Amino acid sequence: VDAVEAVRARLAPQVKVALNEVGTIADTAAGQPLYWVASAAYFAYFYMNVAIRNIALLGESQFVGAPGQFPSVSMIDWSTGVGNARYWLLRMINDVIPAGVHIFPTNMTGDPGLFGAVFGEDEEALLLLVNKRNTAANASIPTAVFNATALVIDQLSGAGPARAVLL
Repeated sequence: VDAVEAVRARLAPQVKVALNEVGTIADTAAGQPLYWVASAAYFAYFYMNVAIRNIALLGESQFVGAPGQFPSVSMIDWSTGVGNARYWLLRMINDVIPAGVHIFPTNMTGDPGLFGAVFGEDEEALLLLVNKRNTAANASIPTAVFNATALVIDQLSGAGPARAVLL
């Protein structure tokens, strides 16, 4: 992405970049709750990295995939019509992070398994945080945000929307 972005900036700075069909694909793990959470975490991590680089559009692959059509890249369970963690993450990003908001990379110290970015400024700022490992992680949150609500997508949220957790 960085190499393409450098060429674009040099040759055609007015051109916007769109990345599409972003996601994960698996043969055997698809359908497992941990797979969907890990796939959603991958997309969130990728989303933050390209947003920091001012990529204009990022498309997730694919809405519904049935057997024979790569069901492991689906956002919706083809047999039930229920969204998985990938769907709920994308919906949360669309519902909560305003389009065009300024993004700031974070300086995550301590746990190397955490990656985050701040969207917006001041009281309206939102932190998107991803745990890149299948293990518990700790993040220090400034006391100014205690009593804030975190929206969490993990195995406990299952095939439902992000669960609200009071900080």
